[in-house]
Amino acid sequence: MPDSGTHQPVAVNRRKPGVLLAGVAILWIAPLMIGHEPWLDEGYGFSLSYNILLSGYSVIPTMAGLPFMEKPPLYYLLGAWSAQELQPWLALYDSARLINVPLTACCLIALAAAARRRYDGEHWLYAPLLFLCSLGTWDACHRIITDVALIAGYTVALAGLVWADRRPLAGGFWMGVGAGGPWIAVVACFAKTLLILSSASSASPFAACCNTAPASR
Repeated sequence: MPDSGTHQPVAVNRRKPGVLLAGVAILWIAPLMIGHEPWLDEGYGFSLSYNILLSGYSVIPTMAGLPFMEKPPLYYLLGAWSAQELQPWLALYDSARLINVPLTACCLIALAAAARRRYDGEHWLYAPLLFLCSLGTWDACHRIITDVALIAGYTVALAGLVWADRRPLAGGFWMGVGAGGPWIAVVACFAKTLLILSSASSASPFAACCNTAPASR
């Protein structure tokens, strides 16, 4: 007869925390992601993606025929791609907004990876759950705004930083991708340089394109 004082090892299913996180994330992201017209501050974001979709010109997004240099173009490019792929089934603004789903998933995975490197057991689960419970994140992740891509990029950079001590090459790579990817720093800086240099020459085709005023009716 086995000793009642001995404890038998209990098999732990390590997939349960991941399944729990995925279920909570789906319930968190699904409501109001589609099925409604753009909210108040989504108009300009959808307009930029829509103009890219119509014109096919993706270096510098335009709004009302004028270059929009305030934000980097990556998020609007992704929104235009999502709208193009899903437009047979959804409205264009719903299709563009759906790009937030993989960006939010990327953010949660990066947070989980960073927390798993620092915390033992299943405590890593608290990091993505705290993100989901934070005030303002639900509202931001359900709007067509560049903040979603920026948050995803910075969490990827954070995961790369946390893992850099164990895997320097991979950590440095993901730090660079996370910090530079959402901004597309090279493209944005190059485009701004072109705009400044070409505006000095009235003969430049780029300057003529940027300085063209709408035709009067």
